[in-house]
Amino acid sequence: MIISESGETATVYSFSDEREPFGKIPIASIGTAWTSEVTAETFVLVFNEALYFGERLPHSLLCPNQLRSYGAVVQDCPQQFDRKSTHSISIPEDNFSVPLEMDGVISFFESRRPTEDELQNCKRVVFTSDSTWKPNDPSFATQEQAMNSRSISDVHADKENVAENFFWSCTPNAPEFFDDSELGERLIASVRVASDDDIGDGLHGHSCENIYPYGDEERKILS
Repeated sequence: MIISESGETATVYSFSDEREPFGKIPIASIGTAWTSEVTAETFVLVFNEALYFGERLPHSLLCPNQLRSYGAVVQDCPQQFDRKSTHSISIPEDNFSVPLEMDGVISFFESRRPTEDELQNCKRVVFTSDSTWKPNDPSFATQEQAMNSRSISDVHADKENVAENFFWSCTPNAPEFFDDSELGERLIASVRVASDDDIGDGLHGHSCENIYPYGDEERKILS
């Protein structure tokens, strides 16, 4: 059910031009009731900037990347294809997780329209930001390209050394929609060092001398 409306509407197109689009779909903050099978507790899941189809569709549509942009962890790959997947949508900050089921090849979770009592008294868990959602924003493509821009180049090989010189080109500019905290977390998460690197500078601890031929003293000179 609608909790609050944004005043904006959208025209929603299907995968085929042969079908008429859905017109004037409200963009709203919506709430749906979900009951945990483990605890039997009912929660109101809140999705801001969501498309509200009302009775026009028997289900609601979620954009996984909209959830991810708010910090939700969306693991929509079924476990039969990836044993490491939890096949769930979770909010780490709230230590909250909704397991997903399968309807054919579609991942889903079952929920229902909340009662007025549930809407007022059940714990709410927010899954998407209330900031204006712009699914066609070109910055998503820019950021994806920037994340893939780091490369290794200028590799020299001979009989003794597989590689001597490595140069990394890093992201030139942080995307505008990253704040300092989020950018710092992503930079830290991208660091890769050897498991036996006790110093943590990315040079020590590598056991393969063919790839990392320099000794500690030579590294000091190079640095």
